[in-house]
Amino acid sequence: MTKQEVYSQALGGAVGAPGHHRYFLHNSAAAASIVEMYRFGRDRGIKALLEREYPAGSGKNIILNIIAGRIYLADGNRHATALLLLAPEITFGELEQLRPGLLRIWFAGVEEGCNSAANPYDVYIPADIDIGRVSGAYLGTDYFRNPPAPTNIVPADFPADSERLSPEDRGRPLYQTALALLLH
Repeated sequence: MTKQEVYSQALGGAVGAPGHHRYFLHNSAAAASIVEMYRFGRDRGIKALLEREYPAGSGKNIILNIIAGRIYLADGNRHATALLLLAPEITFGELEQLRPGLLRIWFAGVEEGCNSAANPYDVYIPADIDIGRVSGAYLGTDYFRNPPAPTNIVPADFPADSERLSPEDRGRPLYQTALALLLH
């Protein structure tokens, strides 16, 4: 899958990070945050929401990790779910047009012009997920959080919907998460 092909894909078909579906449905603060973003975007528009949540120059991005032709969210799951509630058919290209530089696209942890297959980026998933059947995974520290927090680090080519994760922890297409929130 090329970058251009990624831009033509609908946000709802991307697979969310492990544990996020369950977390958004069972954590009232996370659900409330998604609803707040939805309401803000409904009232002021998607562009205004993106500018508020991902200000230019902030270094914040929605990170996509392409593995075997599928799109997985490595970061930005909460925001992506709110965006999907606002515009169920929106594509990644439309999001990038609304907020240039919003998306970072990795190919199995490799970002064009930034790193190589010899040193792919780490992919962080919640520390409470059982990674015992994930080869090469380990418990580490997420220094992007303030304060730094424990996180599971999985290989960059590990698909979030892998059967090596428990069914409740597997990543799911974002449209399923958005629909479950609406019905919840």
